[in-house]
Parts: sequence; structure tokens; C-alpha cells
Amino acid sequence: MGLRVRVWQPVFVALALLVVGCAKPAPEERAAAEPAAPAPPSGGGGLPDGVYNCGDGARVLGKVDIQGATFRYRPQDATGGIFAPYAVTASGQIHWGGPFPGLEAPPGRVTTSTREATGFNVSYQPTPESAEQTMSCVGPAKS
Repeated sequence: MGLRVRVWQPVFVALALLVVGCAKPAPEERAAAEPAAPAPPSGGGGLPDGVYNCGDGARVLGKVDIQGATFRYRPQDATGGIFAPYAVTASGQIHWGGPFPGLEAPPGRVTTSTREATGFNVSYQPTPESAEQTMSCVGPAKS
């Protein structure tokens, strides 16, 4: 009986690897399964939980949901989205471990982010040639 287990065990392992290797998750599952960029250690505490209203002074850009040490950005009140980690340093710099859809659409990028008295600011550059712009997020607001 012990011999049978040893003979069949490699077959079961090979079959399991074959099945796992053939399965292709949906794009949103692949994105959720990809590890987020590690955030630096927190030293400044987090942001209060809640919904933050974000805009650039002339228009509403979306909302940021904060839950514990995670966030998600919802442009133009979009629903859904994946929560990702974030950290705030002792100096008030915020390091996001996930995306800001729309602000970071290639070739755009988030340049800096800082905690403020009423919430936080996210500075971004839509293209390498463009001037830096700032999205201010105030809250937490009532959702």
C-alpha cells in the first residue's frame, strides 16, 4: 500500500500543476492578485476612515475611500474598485500602494502626496511635459 502512494503521488502533483497552470483568471482577478507596491513603514499615523471628496478647485474629480490602512480612488463617483495599502510618514508624506485611475493613465503619474489639516493633497503630472496639478481631498465626508 505504501508503494502505491509513492507511485501515484507524482502523478497527482503533476496533474494539479497542469490544472493550475491552465487556469486563466479574469483581468480584474489578475489585477487583484498582483501584489501592490510596498508602502514604506508608517510613522505618522493613518488618515481617519471615511469618504473624502476630491477636486482641483474648479471641478470634482472623485472620491477616496479610507478603511484602516487601505484606500481606493473612485473617479467621478465610479463604483467598485480594489482597496490597496497606504502609509503616512512622520513628516506627513503619503505613500500609496495602489492606483489613482485617470490621474495615472499613461503617461500620467502621481508625484507627491501630503496630509493636510482637512484631508490630503495628491499632486500629479498628466504627461511628462505638463505642469504638476494638485487634487485636494477633504473629508471624511458623509457617503
